[in-house]
Amino acid sequence: MPRRTIILTSVLVGIVALIGGILGIASRSTSYDATAKVSVEPASTDPVQSLSGVDTLSRGPVTSTFAEAYSSSRAVDAAFEKAGISPAEADQVSVSSSVITDTSFVLVTASSAEPVLAERAANAVANATPDLGGYSAAFTTKLFDSADGSATRSGAGTATLLLIALVVAGVLAVVTAAVLGRIFRPPGGGSGGGFGPEDGDVTMSPRRARTRVTQSS
Repeated sequence: MPRRTIILTSVLVGIVALIGGILGIASRSTSYDATAKVSVEPASTDPVQSLSGVDTLSRGPVTSTFAEAYSSSRAVDAAFEKAGISPAEADQVSVSSSVITDTSFVLVTASSAEPVLAERAANAVANATPDLGGYSAAFTTKLFDSADGSATRSGAGTATLLLIALVVAGVLAVVTAAVLGRIFRPPGGGSGGGFGPEDGDVTMSPRRARTRVTQSS
């Protein structure tokens, strides 16, 4: 295969890969994450009981239990109903929660295609008080940071994805050129990898060239 054909084919493969990547980026769904922070604190105002509660919190299980309760469907549904979030809006939101390591803080994160809805949902759940029986009597929760203005697009940004698509397209083009060069390497095994003389070119060995010069003289 002529070198020109290999180059054109490789470029075409790279362009097709790049266009496919751009179309994929353009059609991807956009999601926003909004996060509210909740503080878990001892409910008692008695100094001795309060210190005991702080010691219990430092061990982790209490805060983890509250975090699990915040993301339960029961707590989320009740919080949405209280905040006036309709069932149609609730279907567009997912809620998760986590504990900030070695603290008594719980992060409540809501994800949605609508940033304002994500913030409303996170605030609604964070302002709720999960019913945890004995834990609810011994500990209380307070909204430490609201989710207002915290909505950010999840996943990699468009610029990053475009750069990745460009790199992948370039790599595919180079690999295609290398593979075609190896497949269509001329007989005799030159090291050019298919990038030897064009079809129809005439090559002449040094010995034959010297012989022709001698005969003509």
